[in-house]
Amino acid sequence: MQFVGFNRTIRVLFYCFLVVLILGIISLYIASSKTANYKVYRGQLFNHLENYNQLTHKEFMEIEASIKAINEEFHSFESVAIYLKNDNRANGYYDRNINEADYVFPSDLKRNKWMDDLFIGAEGFEAGNFFIVHRDFVDWYYVFPLGLFSIGGILFILWIILLAKHVYKGRMLKSKHMLVRYD
Repeated sequence: MQFVGFNRTIRVLFYCFLVVLILGIISLYIASSKTANYKVYRGQLFNHLENYNQLTHKEFMEIEASIKAINEEFHSFESVAIYLKNDNRANGYYDRNINEADYVFPSDLKRNKWMDDLFIGAEGFEAGNFFIVHRDFVDWYYVFPLGLFSIGGILFILWIILLAKHVYKGRMLKSKHMLVRYD
């Protein structure tokens, strides 16, 4: 591979870039398939929650078991907060503190303020006389492929810089030899 450069450092950098790029593509494929499965489970949970008019203790236990199962299977950070519906608060439920909810699932939820504000998405809907707010870490599976692609981009830029230096030095040496006169 003549275009990669004669320098060993340049070749190693290029091959590292290719390996990281391939790993990024593989992890992107895995993240996409995990996210597709996750969306199916999440859709089933929403359909299950929207069908409730009056929530009983048994239904609360089912909701908690569903949330725990999703969190364990997909290593996610799902939580559901159920508020008694109040006509004065149409959209204010999203901004309310999770500790103010009448019911919180999972019950052992630990709240991280900056994580919730930056990364946790919330969506809500009405179910009978309750307002249900579902919070989750939206598509966290793509964090790893994004990191790999970032590292790959840095390696590619370094490879281009070192290759340009190598080519420039080679041309400078050739031009120096051509300028020398033999008298």
